Amino acid sequence: MNLTLSELQKLSIKAALNKNWKEAIELNLQILSQDENNLDARLRLGVAYLQLEDFKNAKKYYSQVLIMDPINKIALEKMRFVKEKKIQEFIVPDTERLLKEPGNSIEIGRAHVWTPVT
Repeated sequence: MNLTLSELQKLSIKAALNKNWKEAIELNLQILSQDENNLDARLRLGVAYLQLEDFKNAKKYYSQVLIMDPINKIALEKMRFVKEKKIQEFIVPDTERLLKEPGNSIEIGRAHVWTPVT
């Protein structure tokens, strides 16, 4: 059964949230087989390989991202961990604090509401 890119992306994110790195790798490689220019899949592959301490493959995917997007903040930051051969603790986001909109998700914390004085 062939899954759509959207379905593969959801499954790959779910695998990462469950810290199932090998499954996340397989799913993101499937995404790249359908969309070779997918930066997000390459970033997710870098994270998964980094968590498995496979620094060679993590560097490979972060380098690919930086070729496609030389100022990508995530890839630049993660390359520091690769060079230092350190893993970065993967923190699962608190999904109750996410505001989801089509195409965007932003984390919200303690909101301060400003009410103008009339």
